Amino acid sequence: MQQSDRLSTSRSAAVPATADLIRLDTGSALRRVKSPPVNIPISLPLLPRWDELAAWVRQIDRSRVYTNRGPLCSELERRLESHFLGRQTQATSVCLTASGTSGLIASLLALDLEPGSLCVLPSWTSVATASAVVAAGLIPYLIDVDVDSWALDPARVDAELGQMPSRPCAVIPVSPFGAPVDVTVWREFSRNSGIAVVIDAAAGFDSVTPSDIPVVVSLYATEPLGVGEGGFVICTDPGFIERIREVTNFGFTSTRIVHHMGLNAKLSEYHAAIGLAQLQKWRDTRRTWLRVASTYRAAFAEYPDIQCLPGYGKSWTSSTAVFRFIDRSASEVAAKLDRYKVESRRWWQRGVNYHPAFADAACGDLTNTNRLADETLALPCYLTLRDTAIKSVVKAVTSVMASE
Repeated sequence: MQQSDRLSTSRSAAVPATADLIRLDTGSALRRVKSPPVNIPISLPLLPRWDELAAWVRQIDRSRVYTNRGPLCSELERRLESHFLGRQTQATSVCLTASGTSGLIASLLALDLEPGSLCVLPSWTSVATASAVVAAGLIPYLIDVDVDSWALDPARVDAELGQMPSRPCAVIPVSPFGAPVDVTVWREFSRNSGIAVVIDAAAGFDSVTPSDIPVVVSLYATEPLGVGEGGFVICTDPGFIERIREVTNFGFTSTRIVHHMGLNAKLSEYHAAIGLAQLQKWRDTRRTWLRVASTYRAAFAEYPDIQCLPGYGKSWTSSTAVFRFIDRSASEVAAKLDRYKVESRRWWQRGVNYHPAFADAACGDLTNTNRLADETLALPCYLTLRDTAIKSVVKAVTSVMASE
């Protein structure tokens, strides 16, 4: 759902020799592979090999069920519930979706909100968040984020309610690049205000805190745990999850009667097979993401003007390494990194309000969003990125900083 700009999934199979790459095999085994000399890419997705998928795909061959929440989707939902909640039931808290974006649309539709109402979201997010709001029949109202957490603050929403054209029906806090969202404060906000809350945690697989507030996670190929295309909604309210199942199946109830608008947003059995294979090795995958994050974090520790999100590489990790270059132009840093053959990216560009499709969206003051847009930049981050490659990236970054 996030990180959709100029993605690397379509890159050539060529990968950089300078990156000193390794291959992540089943379990914790790592095997070195050769790579031709090209740039260090920003992202290099890694999905399971055929031998990791074979047993699951053979189950599809035997069942001849390919979609419509078949046995593999049901199994993946049960295992996700066990992963996040420590219990394995009939998956009354998890519903798989065709993408993170469709999961966000479905969550808004399942709340049965008044069409044409305002929905508050940060401008500092992927354009996919705003697109989901419009697709659900709501009107986006863009608001600023906290400059330190890069996230929406309920106190700021409260303070700006009186300035909005009308009272919003919902708020979408966004997990910035996988950082944790404080569910407790948003539950209190929703209870006190009567405004619905849906959390967009597209890149937040490693930081999700389940509660009765719906949380939407992306399973896109470049996310911490990816299946190619997919996502899921997690919520401890079984009734809400049942509504999500209906909404993502055209709105059909068990009687095949549609009472509310819906869409076709079911995950295929093939994507579920990838998800099951990925979840089996999540512990090793997470360890690798943490290695990349902590190596970056340690390398930049002596540079106070290069900052990462709180807890990154310690209590949580992600598939993106986004850093803030205090009082520096991210665009200029990126241009100079190109000379070192290091690819970088401004994942969210200048925020939602920057895109022509949302240029007329109502908004409050966006000072912090504009600053973060100017100063943040993503550096190469993927599972096969070795420490030697990270050192090359860090050397390039520090050389760029020293030259200014």
